Amino acid sequence: MMMMIKTSLQLCFQNVTDITPVILHTIGHVLGLGHSSSPDSIMYPIFENRKPLRVSESTKMPKLNDMDIVAIRHLYGTIKLSILNAYYDPELPPSDEDCPKELESATQVHGDTYLFRSGYAWQLRERNLIKGAVRIANVMSLLPSIRCLIVTRGDLTVLIHERTLYGYSVDETSGTFSLAEGWPKQLHKRVLFFPEAAFPLANGSVVLLSGDVFVTYDLDLNRPLFFGDKNTSFPNLPDGLRSGIPLHRGSDDLYRLFTSDTVYEYDSRIQEIISSESLKTYVVCS
Repeated sequence: MMMMIKTSLQLCFQNVTDITPVILHTIGHVLGLGHSSSPDSIMYPIFENRKPLRVSESTKMPKLNDMDIVAIRHLYGTIKLSILNAYYDPELPPSDEDCPKELESATQVHGDTYLFRSGYAWQLRERNLIKGAVRIANVMSLLPSIRCLIVTRGDLTVLIHERTLYGYSVDETSGTFSLAEGWPKQLHKRVLFFPEAAFPLANGSVVLLSGDVFVTYDLDLNRPLFFGDKNTSFPNLPDGLRSGIPLHRGSDDLYRLFTSDTVYEYDSRIQEIISSESLKTYVVCS
């Protein structure tokens, strides 16, 4: 009998929604936050069978995810970074902080190459490291340290996290990035995938890729232009591609392509990789 009662109670309550995410979600709306596509966000609109909220190891209380922090900063501004970092530190700097051997994304801004990994950035001039293991949050306003994809088109650098696009302009003197007017934006609903790699085209659009699918994307109009098969339009790209940088400004003929640990040169005219070397030998560290 007791077993039957226990089973009945389990059946009654197995679909009950945890009240904590509901309360936090409601508070988020009161603060002015909209819905988020990130499953561990307090603003994720589906409560049943949702991904559990992150919990602080010290307080055992629910934690905001990075996208919630960005949204709140966008509405109410930022606090002093030294204080912020005490509460929202990313993981410790990678062990290769002085000379990166792996990356998550790469881009080029005003001639300098930026490599990104685990919430940190390294700045190269030519192949020489001039600044290393700087927190992304210290150079990009309104943004905590998150794993992301970054692509630069002209004077606009766009950070892509899941389906949110953050456009930045850069101050050449200080090297800091400021959120550009009209950003952030949400990736157009016709793009059904989360971008895994990106590189710019000479016509001003960018290529976003996931698996064997790609889309050319107009960042200004925030809409897709053309969908296609990667192996047909861009054959012989390296497996695990993360980022691409044109070797000649305003031209699509040659690209420097980056995977997590290898740097390639790709000739789009013959659609072949013409050279490759490991990232750890590509970056010249003093």
